[in-house]
Amino acid sequence: MTEKRLQIEWLNKNDRVSLYAKYCMMELARTGEIDFVRIHPSRFDRGILSESSLGALSPAQSFFVARLGDQQCKVILDCSESFFYISQAIKDVDLYFFTSYNRDLFREHRFFKPYHWQSAINLSDYESSFGRIEDLYGKHFHKIIPFIPYPMSMAVPARMFNKCRQIYIVLLLLARNVIKRLPRTAVGQFDPDLLLYRLRYELIKSYRSNQLRYDVVLRDTLFAWPLHRIMLHRALKKIVGKSIIASISTSDVNDPDAWWRKVIPDGEISEVIQILKDQPQFTDDFEKMITSSRLSVFATGKHWGWRGITFLSLMCGGPVLMDVPVFEPYFPISEFILFYNHREWKELDSVLDDIDDSKWQNIRRHNQQMFDKYLAPLPVARYVCQTLRTRMAEPDLKWVEPAISCIP
Repeated sequence: MTEKRLQIEWLNKNDRVSLYAKYCMMELARTGEIDFVRIHPSRFDRGILSESSLGALSPAQSFFVARLGDQQCKVILDCSESFFYISQAIKDVDLYFFTSYNRDLFREHRFFKPYHWQSAINLSDYESSFGRIEDLYGKHFHKIIPFIPYPMSMAVPARMFNKCRQIYIVLLLLARNVIKRLPRTAVGQFDPDLLLYRLRYELIKSYRSNQLRYDVVLRDTLFAWPLHRIMLHRALKKIVGKSIIASISTSDVNDPDAWWRKVIPDGEISEVIQILKDQPQFTDDFEKMITSSRLSVFATGKHWGWRGITFLSLMCGGPVLMDVPVFEPYFPISEFILFYNHREWKELDSVLDDIDDSKWQNIRRHNQQMFDKYLAPLPVARYVCQTLRTRMAEPDLKWVEPAISCIP
């Protein structure tokens, strides 16, 4: 018996952060496995989602209705960088896929264990914020499902293409602007949205063939956990005999009342200012440089979040040294070959020395295979759709388990 096809009715709003998720669903529609229709916000049925909930959706939060026969399921795909940004619309939906999923938070209803270097940091504001979120939405936590890590930008950098391709991109953008105004549009093989996203995806995928040119490339800001990031840049500056291009910046470096000065010890302020002012030259596009480096190094982002450039590094497969992720994707992240910071970046030297050219290539090949298995467009979309089918088959389930079994 032929399985009924899922119908996806996508609210076509400004979803600039979660566009990779949208692209995944559109690619699955292209195969014929699902139907995918975009609905203009002005034509969206307010009986499905209230005006207040619609207004509360951020550019990181996509909303759609899945239909299967006479059943429907209201869904949010939330690619926010932290649990801080959970939407009040969770009250009005059936499933909530969340990039910032953490089992302690959303299954055990307790704050997670912080990093060891955060033991001396006052985390009471974070804990009280989680308490507020639990008070507001705790009874809806059972709707929350793990999702992809914080995704990369899907904006197409026209400068990276030749003149003919740039004209093609402009034509696609014009066509997309026309389609955006239509009340209801299905996805076809020549859909401008789909083609633009695919251009971006294939551009990044082409970086997989980049040759090894640097040891570490990092462009950072002081915004999240500043002392932890300064420790990373101190460690990078101590390494000699390597090709390291790294910068960390803040717009208020010369402001004597800058917020970050309150968390840096007084005796270290001058040194930190010098590190912030030391801005090396990035000689090529940053994405090309970081995917040509022996090791990508990432400190945890704002409020423990992932970073889009980390997702890009996973896609291209290069070795990554990072803080152990607090937020949990739907697949076993342990299947990627990753290195973790446990001792305030003291591992940096030894990890770099251990990755010779041959090991770099082997890790890249392995991680690319893992990305294609779990995070390429079709596996992501199939995971979403199979989880939806599970929910619609058993609507009374208290907890819906992620449908990881749908991924070969």
